[in-house]
Amino acid sequence: MWFTSSSKLDVRRNKDRLGLRRLYEWYDRGILLQARQRLDEAIESYHRAIHFRPSLALAYVNLGAALISAGRCQEAVSVLRQGSRLDGTGLRDRREHETARVSALLQLGALYSEQGRLQRALAAYREAAYSLPEHYPPQVR
Repeated sequence: MWFTSSSKLDVRRNKDRLGLRRLYEWYDRGILLQARQRLDEAIESYHRAIHFRPSLALAYVNLGAALISAGRCQEAVSVLRQGSRLDGTGLRDRREHETARVSALLQLGALYSEQGRLQRALAAYREAAYSLPEHYPPQVR
């Protein structure tokens, strides 16, 4: 019995490692494709990364940026809003997660501003300001 439990635990750990590796393979691929303006492929890669780790806010931020670049702004709004609401349960790097959540809100505010939806932009910026962790790096434009 003890060996069976240990074997099941090892199988689960190996599955988790494989999922984590695939997550970063798809995420990194998305970054490379986005840099090359191959936006449809980048978007698909980010979706696959999110499939492996639905709580990774940074993948939502980059997916939102790719969607905006592709002119798919309505989808970007949904993705950025979703990324800004992730709680990050079970993540190792809580600081990176909180930074990504704020970045999603800032990107959402900028998108609303560009669309002339100033009240929504202001609301997104306020939410970002209230959510701002102490370690958040200064933003200069």
